[in-house]
Amino acid sequence: MDVRPLGLVHSLLAAAACTLVACSDSTGPDLTQSPYLFSTVAAGYDHTCGIRGDSTLVCWGYGYSGQLGDGEPWGARLSRATPVPVKSTRRFTAVSAGTAHTCALADDGTAYCWGVGSYGQLGGGTQSANLPTAVAGSLRFTAISAGYGHTCAIATDGAAYCWGLNQDGAVGDGTTEDRASPTPVAGAHRFLSLSAGLDHTCGVTDQGRTYCWGGNGWGQLGDLTDSTRTVPTRVAGNVEFLTVSAGGVSSCGVTRDHRLYCWGSPVLLGADTADICRPYLPDDDAALGCAKAPVTITIGAGASVAAVAVGGGHTCAVSDAGAMYCWGNNTSGQLGIGTWEAAALPTPLASSVRFAVVSAGGHTCGVRIEGVLYCWGDNYYGQLGDDSGALSWPIPVVVWGW
Repeated sequence: MDVRPLGLVHSLLAAAACTLVACSDSTGPDLTQSPYLFSTVAAGYDHTCGIRGDSTLVCWGYGYSGQLGDGEPWGARLSRATPVPVKSTRRFTAVSAGTAHTCALADDGTAYCWGVGSYGQLGGGTQSANLPTAVAGSLRFTAISAGYGHTCAIATDGAAYCWGLNQDGAVGDGTTEDRASPTPVAGAHRFLSLSAGLDHTCGVTDQGRTYCWGGNGWGQLGDLTDSTRTVPTRVAGNVEFLTVSAGGVSSCGVTRDHRLYCWGSPVLLGADTADICRPYLPDDDAALGCAKAPVTITIGAGASVAAVAVGGGHTCAVSDAGAMYCWGNNTSGQLGIGTWEAAALPTPLASSVRFAVVSAGGHTCGVRIEGVLYCWGDNYYGQLGDDSGALSWPIPVVVWGW
């Protein structure tokens, strides 16, 4: 257990106070200027990647498996507490960080992946790569998502392709065989949004219909069952979503009219749900509540929702006004609420910063409306990018130590 004396907590919060307002005085550089501005961020399990305003792709955090893409040889790979450029001449427009691999899209729609590819999740037929490696085939993509051991992407015609670990059907091709290259997801669906989680995948079609496939032991597919599905299965409720996010064993979606729904376990810690899912471990006596179909989640005083990100055991949502709320597990401060205590309900961040982008993995990151990047939570490998040496932060800190 990570025990923190109260005095230490107060001193840490005081030391980080300026980061909540993006210091631009004698305490640090002017964060309103490049290269401190980002267009997007991807929080993985213990590493982070982001695209700067000039389209430069940088990564930081755990790097021993090559997921930073900095080209360091196996024997010399290090974790990075500050962003380092991904070694590539390509200009990237999208990035997604998984558990031990990273994938990105170049400006011409070609996909690249790097890191560990034991299950084929790099899509290029290699078991590992410390530099961006082209995904096999001639497909061009508009979106990409890296999960635990699989990767999914949307082609330019809207068709979904997945590759990698498939023992629970997360690839969605009707089998449980691992795939080392992009494999068409079953059905004739055309997708607008796609998200790869721990062992499942969810996507929203151009008709506003949401489908999920893969592992379903905790109701994360939202089809009223806990049965594994190897092909896309319609989420119950006939709710029309605009975007969807798949995390550990839960999923969330934002509707066209900016309402938030979640399903899986736990949708909210302590939530009184109708169904009880199996325990996390066979010898765990405490069954956890789950929702096997979408349930409404309210943030603030019923604020409209612009974005949601589901991590390993926590969720964060951003309102239309840019306010962020998080809930769930908080052992490393990943909720950003100023404590290390779990939150059963959506709780506002310990910050007045307004966000445009949010990403959740083992930690959480968000891009401020003006482009300044913040991260919070576990920092054991430097994945918050602030070069502070702190093991974790329970409040947002600016990625600026480089």
